[in-house]
Amino acid sequence: MAEHDAALTALEGWLRARAEGNIADPRLDDTVSATLRLRGQTGFTFRWEQKRSRAERALSTPSIDAQVDAALAARPLDAAMARIAAESPRAWLRPLTDKPLPGYRFEETKRETCDSCRGRAVIDCSGCSASGRVSCGPCRGTGREDMRCTSCGGAGYFRRSRSVQVMVGTGYQWTTEYYNDPCWGCGARGRRDETCRTCRGQGNVPCGTCSGSGHVTCADCAGAGKRHYLYTRTALVSARSGLAFDQVEDETWRAMLNRGWETLLDRGSIALANVRRKEEAAKGVLKINFDASAIGARAMARAGNTSALFWSIGHSNPLVEGEPIIARIFDLPGADEEADWVEIASRLAGSRLLREAIDVTVAGPKMGGKAQQAAAQEGVVARAMLATYGVAIGPAGAAAIGKVVTRGVGALREREAGATWRSNLGIAALVGLGGALICIASLTGRNGVTDDRIRTFFYLILATLAAGLAWGIAGRARVRRRLKALGRRLDLQTPLSPPSHGWTRSGWLLATLITATTLTGGLYGAWRLDISPSLRLAVTAPFFDDGPYGATPARADLPVHASPDSASPVVATVEAGEDVRILEDDDGDGWVMVHAGRQYGYVELRAFAGPARPSKR
Repeated sequence: MAEHDAALTALEGWLRARAEGNIADPRLDDTVSATLRLRGQTGFTFRWEQKRSRAERALSTPSIDAQVDAALAARPLDAAMARIAAESPRAWLRPLTDKPLPGYRFEETKRETCDSCRGRAVIDCSGCSASGRVSCGPCRGTGREDMRCTSCGGAGYFRRSRSVQVMVGTGYQWTTEYYNDPCWGCGARGRRDETCRTCRGQGNVPCGTCSGSGHVTCADCAGAGKRHYLYTRTALVSARSGLAFDQVEDETWRAMLNRGWETLLDRGSIALANVRRKEEAAKGVLKINFDASAIGARAMARAGNTSALFWSIGHSNPLVEGEPIIARIFDLPGADEEADWVEIASRLAGSRLLREAIDVTVAGPKMGGKAQQAAAQEGVVARAMLATYGVAIGPAGAAAIGKVVTRGVGALREREAGATWRSNLGIAALVGLGGALICIASLTGRNGVTDDRIRTFFYLILATLAAGLAWGIAGRARVRRRLKALGRRLDLQTPLSPPSHGWTRSGWLLATLITATTLTGGLYGAWRLDISPSLRLAVTAPFFDDGPYGATPARADLPVHASPDSASPVVATVEAGEDVRILEDDDGDGWVMVHAGRQYGYVELRAFAGPARPSKR
């Protein structure tokens, strides 16, 4: 009875290990434990395998045939197999394929013709492909070499001198004149195309590896043409097991024993006894009968209003079959059912199941497109959950968890990041629009537009762009902070990584572009709508400061107005004789922009004395 209690305890421990963090206070009811007795038979077949390989030294052993004959005479294979199966039944009373039989491996060495050189003692040289010659290096196989001219020393000419008469004063005087005489041998090139001195014009030279023979000494046999080879012959065993369950009434226990026979043997859950050789001989087959027993347990697991039936075999590390209680508690859909995965993800919030599934996706594959990556992650999560929870979640529940992670948690992550992403863009646009308004406001005032105000105007533009860049960096941190908050709501231990889009990679650039676009758009709109004459001055002044007429002297005192309106304030007065620069042509309203001293403003064109317009340069 102690073993029966241990089996029930093992089943309860298995269930609690998977319920921890997922199911509150699971319990077992209607428990049953029993000793499962069965009979079995394993049939063994034998074959010999012979291999040949290089040997480093000779063995002083008899021939393999003599060794095999002696071993079989002392103990035939079936007798040896029966003894070994009785001594180690767990290792041998199971399905086997070509397992070496201990004590039946034999070796011998033979001196034979070398496989590498086939007894020739030499092999073809790989450096020259057995031709004995290789391409000449200095001439690269052409047989010709571009060499320095030996006549002129590579100069291409000869330095010569001659005596000539030159007129000095009223007479002639002899003097020495130096000149360059082209070299006829190289055509003044300094180099000559000659026959290669290394290969004597042949284009190839003897191979240095084989000294021109085309062959090198075989390294495998050291030039002997023969070497030692090791021959091994091993007895291999294959086995098939059959089980009789006439004493096991429960169909589930029968299926578990049949399907998990090897696993149960490895875990020590099967007790083997009365291992014996079957008396009736079968040609070429050794049959060994045995008796086996195991402790089975069955119980109804309950958690709240949910129940599931479980079967187990083993009293320490049991093999368990049953119904998916975890999938039932979380109401997970079937493998092919469609569901509201976001709602299921919210329902799983705080569970160990969801945490472990997300941990798997963090370490899972990230390759291919978005759909391929999602499908791969679903498969990885399903396999990992099935390996961890087994029948407590079932294949359909494990597949559902994979979809919850990619389509539920993934959708929540995308939704949270997308909302933050859109708000970040809106704030970046507001930064640009606010910067445009501040820039326009900086130009208004009683003193009109001055050099200092224009400088301040452009400093404010740069400050706005810097603010957009700073917001881009802050926006990326904002996305991560919002995803951390989502992770806390789902009670996740692994932080949710941001999606590939949004602010994680180029948010700073996107914010700067949005800010620059709205700033430029605001300023351009105000300029086109002529909302602020001061803005027209500030935008025109830096680019057209020299004007189409250059510096024009005032013929009389000129009042400079803040806007093209005679009722607007006079911000400066240009005295007669002072230079004034007209920034643009008259657009038909009779007013022109001017720059006088450090002041910008508008002057009536008729205020200029003399001709109606200053003359262009």
